[in-house]
Amino acid sequence: MSETSPPSLDSGNSSLEHQTVSDAERLRASTGEAVGGDSIPPTVQETPLTVYLAGGMKSAWQDRVIAAHPEIRFLDPRSHGFTAEHEYTEWDLSAIRESDVVLAYMDTDNPSGFGLSLEVGYARALGKTILYACEDTSPRQKYFGMVRCCSNVTFTSLDDAIEGLNNL
Repeated sequence: MSETSPPSLDSGNSSLEHQTVSDAERLRASTGEAVGGDSIPPTVQETPLTVYLAGGMKSAWQDRVIAAHPEIRFLDPRSHGFTAEHEYTEWDLSAIRESDVVLAYMDTDNPSGFGLSLEVGYARALGKTILYACEDTSPRQKYFGMVRCCSNVTFTSLDDAIEGLNNL
């Protein structure tokens, strides 16, 4: 993934001068005020929060989350339809990079939690906000300490995590 730098003002690109607006013009545009009493639409649109859904694929828990928050853009790994490991892995990692938040849910239907652990670790390395919900009370949970520690917030139920999305 490469990053591009903004063009330099001293690069001789005269078109940059035409794109510059004063602070007063920017304020008028953002509030819809214009000279002569005309109203102009705001120039900046808010983008919806993007949340990647990490967790088991068998219990359809994602449907509950999506239904509870229609204002959020969800990246749901069930939607890609890939069966080849390299394809679904690349899709999942790309979706995590694109997301603002990762909601990781470890339910009792998740056979191992290995994929969830990788997704949480990757999100942590990228500096993403991680919400972790775990309803699995089996003895194997003692091995998910790193997942809990990598998470910004942990919940003991999916319902609490769904409610937690309201605080973002």
